[in-house]
Amino acid sequence: MPNSIDSQIYKTTVSLSKRFTNMKPFLPFIAALIRSKIVRNFSQGGCWNGSGTGLFDGGSQRWAPLAPSTVAAYRKKGWTTKPTLNRHEAGLRSSVYVEPSGSNSIVIGSGLPYAAIHQYGGNIPVKSGSGNSGGRVRKVSERSSKKTMISIPARPYITLSPQDLSDIVEKLSKEMMKAKY
Repeated sequence: MPNSIDSQIYKTTVSLSKRFTNMKPFLPFIAALIRSKIVRNFSQGGCWNGSGTGLFDGGSQRWAPLAPSTVAAYRKKGWTTKPTLNRHEAGLRSSVYVEPSGSNSIVIGSGLPYAAIHQYGGNIPVKSGSGNSGGRVRKVSERSSKKTMISIPARPYITLSPQDLSDIVEKLSKEMMKAKY
């Protein structure tokens, strides 16, 4: 059974969709609102429900901290360790796009190869040899390590909470009521 926020959002969106059959003029406005919520997720070190990794799994839980081995590797390279996914300006946060697509859709994503592992978590193989992959590449020899996989916890950054949805619907409602249709 939907909670009161879900019911309110549903009723408002149904009412608006009856009045506005063409959402294309509003998509950039909606995309900007969603983008601002995602940027907030990075700034606060995560805003998710602690279990899901989808768009609507936002909440108040913060991301898991970096592993001690990762913190040590970052410090050795002179990289910052906090907040977790905000190591530098040209990184994951700046790669996230929220763009209108067609007449009634918004596409959200990142083109970075490591974006999905942070959103969903998972295991990545330890690479043999030396190199640089965010502190995750280690020289592996028979004596130094038997570890073949590194577990990355989910740190969902593309999430919206029920309150975020309510805020977006409220702002969208006001914007649509100003429209001359």
